[in-house]
Amino acid sequence: MCQKIVGTEGHVKTVRMMNSIRDNLSSQDDLTKITSGSFGEGLEIKGSDIDIMYVSKCAEVCESSYTRFNPAKTYFTMATEDTHPGFTHLRVVQCYDPSVFKLCEMNEGYLYFSSMRLKERILHMRTPLIHGPCMSDTNGEYDIAYCLHREKYFIACSYQEAISYNIIGIAYQLVGDLPSARQAFKRSIRLYADQDENSAFWRLSSISGLYQS
Repeated sequence: MCQKIVGTEGHVKTVRMMNSIRDNLSSQDDLTKITSGSFGEGLEIKGSDIDIMYVSKCAEVCESSYTRFNPAKTYFTMATEDTHPGFTHLRVVQCYDPSVFKLCEMNEGYLYFSSMRLKERILHMRTPLIHGPCMSDTNGEYDIAYCLHREKYFIACSYQEAISYNIIGIAYQLVGDLPSARQAFKRSIRLYADQDENSAFWRLSSISGLYQS
């Protein structure tokens, strides 16, 4: 897998810096642009697409409905009932923007944000396809996702934190840092010790021989 990565350490740092500069120049008053994924980290992997996130500055996700709100913003709270691990519904807590209401659906007396309505509304010629949470072009070169953020980052449960360490471990594998990858997978296992649901078990097993040799 590491053989598919193009570029020296200096090249990776240069690409990462150029991405940051381009993102800063492209960001707007209501949106922050973030080049993410492997290319965002400066890794040019053959066959990989370019992942771009647009984070709204006009809306925010809060952990509690008892937060002091900015009246100029739309706020959502996380509703994890009846959802798969790592997923959530976004319930409207405060909104004075009529355009946001058009992107929501009513369910059991509560108003929830609909990501499908958002994607269908902003599809355009450059990215006409819906690809999971993203919009993609017909050549498979770009994946674009519109996102919300929270001022203070939080992880809802140990399963989600374990998945985060799995991703970190995979990233270390890509750059050939097997000792760090091993530590990340071990941390994931300590957080969520279910061999059937946590892929860190077999990932750790697959690199242990390489690490020890």
